[in-house]
Amino acid sequence: MKQRLVVQGLTKGSKSLFDEIAEVTQTSQFDRLNVAVAYATIDGIRTLEEALGGIPEKSQWLIGLDDAITQPGAIELIKTFQGSEVKVISFTNEKRRFHPKLYHLWSSAN
Repeated sequence: MKQRLVVQGLTKGSKSLFDEIAEVTQTSQFDRLNVAVAYATIDGIRTLEEALGGIPEKSQWLIGLDDAITQPGAIELIKTFQGSEVKVISFTNEKRRFHPKLYHLWSSAN
C-alpha cells in the first residue's frame, strides 16, 4: 500500500493537497474513494472532483457537522455521485470535535 502524508500549510518545496491528489491520479487508476473530513463545502467537493478527474464509481464519505461549517448543499452534491454513501457525524453533545482530514483512494486492480 502506498501512502502519502501531506502537511497542511505550504512549506518550501511542498505541494498543495490538490496537486498531490492530481499527481497520484495521473499515474494510477482508482475505482473507490473514502473521505473523512471535518467540514464539507460545495467548492471543496468540486475541487476534489477536479483533482481526481471525477469521483470514482464507489465512494464513502464521513462528514462532520461540528462548528456548523459543513454546507447542506455539499452533502446533497455528494449524494448525486453514482455509488456514493454519505454519513454525517457530530460530537458536539460529547464536548469533542470530529476533525479528520482523510482521502483514501483504492484500486481494485492493485
